[in-house]
Amino acid sequence: MIKISKDNSEQDLQDFAYRWFKLFSENRINEAILLLDETNSYGTVWTEDTIKKLIEVDTFGSETRFGREHPEGVTYSNPETIKKPDYCIASLIEFTDGRGYSYEHDFPLNGTWSDLTAHFEFKKIDDHFAVILNDLHVM
Repeated sequence: MIKISKDNSEQDLQDFAYRWFKLFSENRINEAILLLDETNSYGTVWTEDTIKKLIEVDTFGSETRFGREHPEGVTYSNPETIKKPDYCIASLIEFTDGRGYSYEHDFPLNGTWSDLTAHFEFKKIDDHFAVILNDLHVM
């Protein structure tokens, strides 16, 4: 669970996403998973293996253009060390019923911002927000 300030929600959510991505870059994927509070609406229980398979095999495996350009495989990158380009997706939607936020942000791979997007939901519970990873997908 995290706190989100009403007047600085976008920065708070970007800070969370960067912290989550940074854990990946430090090969602390299980710690990133521990920051998730609930399964998504499909009941997905994210594990290190399911995330790595989704990213490193299914999405960016050796048979893809990305895989051919990076034969050494996928490396996770610290977002704080990479200049964020204008085309990088970061999208915040506040739910009209006040129950939370939807937040999408591109995911850095191999030293650059990639087409991989993490889609989070932040669901209000009292004065905190539960963190849900809805999806990882390529736009």
